[in-house]
Amino acid sequence: MLKEAEDEVGRKIKSLKSQLREESDCDIEHVQGQVKSYEAVLARLKFYKAFYLTLVSLEKTEGSGVPTAKQLLCTALTLIEPIRKTIGLGIQPVPTEDNKQGSIMGFEPLVNQRLLPPSFPRYTAIFGREQAIDYTEGMVKRFLHICDVVNYSSLHIIIAFISEFSKERPCVLTRSYLQLLVWQNNNLLGKAETIREAIRAFNSPPSIAEKSSLSSNPKANELADAFISRAVRPVKSIIHALGHNRARQRDKLAHLLEEFAALQDEADKVDAQLHSLLIKVEPQRQHFACFGSWVLYHTLNIMIQYLLSGFELELYSPHEYHYVFWYLEFLFGWHMTCLNRAEKLLQAQETALEQKSGRSGKKNKKKKKASEKAIQEHQGMWHLYQGMRHLCQGYLRALEGFELQEKTRKPEDKFGSEKLRFERRFLPFQTVDTPQPMYYGHYREYSNMSKMNASQSTSLFVMASNSFQQAKSIFEVVNNVHTEVALLLKVTKTNLVVTKLAAGGHKHDSKNPPEFDFQCHRAFPIIKLK
Repeated sequence: MLKEAEDEVGRKIKSLKSQLREESDCDIEHVQGQVKSYEAVLARLKFYKAFYLTLVSLEKTEGSGVPTAKQLLCTALTLIEPIRKTIGLGIQPVPTEDNKQGSIMGFEPLVNQRLLPPSFPRYTAIFGREQAIDYTEGMVKRFLHICDVVNYSSLHIIIAFISEFSKERPCVLTRSYLQLLVWQNNNLLGKAETIREAIRAFNSPPSIAEKSSLSSNPKANELADAFISRAVRPVKSIIHALGHNRARQRDKLAHLLEEFAALQDEADKVDAQLHSLLIKVEPQRQHFACFGSWVLYHTLNIMIQYLLSGFELELYSPHEYHYVFWYLEFLFGWHMTCLNRAEKLLQAQETALEQKSGRSGKKNKKKKKASEKAIQEHQGMWHLYQGMRHLCQGYLRALEGFELQEKTRKPEDKFGSEKLRFERRFLPFQTVDTPQPMYYGHYREYSNMSKMNASQSTSLFVMASNSFQQAKSIFEVVNNVHTEVALLLKVTKTNLVVTKLAAGGHKHDSKNPPEFDFQCHRAFPIIKLK
């Protein structure tokens, strides 16, 4: 129908233009105005046709419609400017007291109020025409961006892609179509082996590694296949959770930890069984914590994302920052250990391949190159987490310094004890056995030890600046590893200067609490002395 309407408007424009050429006595200004109006309508019809055809193309199986969708989206993007330039044509809405945007015949701006899901009362802002066009342009660009996901085959890269996309707080339509593109035919990108390849690339367990001694063992194959099949559901749950808005996503991540705790138990059992089979054929190798390390890697990612999203959603009060950064520092330490373990397993597999088939051969060189790339990626991420750990340590020392200066405001005990708040903040982590949950007693033990070691605020600020300095030197090296490193570097540099000033006595006599500015980074604030 859009195509028919487009053809009809096209014919009218053609007729009016021929009238301008052939009839000298016609009202030129009136006809030109009509041509301009019809061209504005035509641009809108073409945009809607391209947009709706994009949605149809993206729903095709195995991403086969993505190239067509990209072409259509590029066409839609070129039509935005003609639409924006002709916004003043036609009947204009008349604003009223109840409806500041105004209303015109044929368009009901409040129609979406009837489509809202049942929930607590909320105000839905209505865009003006200019804002609506800007929003539409942004949506088309987001659709172009999500089309790139089909270029990736690695599970870890796909999860990182969806996670980064979610940080931009996209609309529900683009989030939903990204889910459709990623999960096809009940498999990741339509491929059943994606999870197996992800585990192999992460730490290459002997049971599923290339030229493995266990590859001809039916029992080992059965155990590995059963575990990988069991891992499909939790992986799918991660991708689905990242498809929600940021607030709902946090709730989903908390429930995900239960699934991954059960998967961790199963991974440990399978690793133990496979180890008993492996030592019979390769006594020098082991299978302990192979599948378990991969599950732990994703569990840690979920836990860290859960805590960081609390900052983004402004759920924490400044007096809670200390134990949140303390727990984050603990989790980043576990992440580094997990990546170390994965790197050693990859090196063990590389050594085993060399011993079995010699150092020559193009195939071996290709496999060795892939293994070296994975090891380099692990090392890059290890350094990144090391930098973030130092960053957390810097915040801890700085917050302890402010507490000694009595600049930290804490609520009265009648509103709930610190122990109660601590337990509620980290309640979802109690379901996970690895890493072991940290309790309030551990936190108090750390706090008491920290106060004993540094009795002056100046020494704490010096320690904070040293931690920020270490984080800065690491982020400068790994600047190309992660998209957010540039922001983290900016935060670290600023906090380094602030803590050095605080160590020198700047604003020492002021009783005003420090300000934490999250404008640069959602989770790691810039400290401001007042």
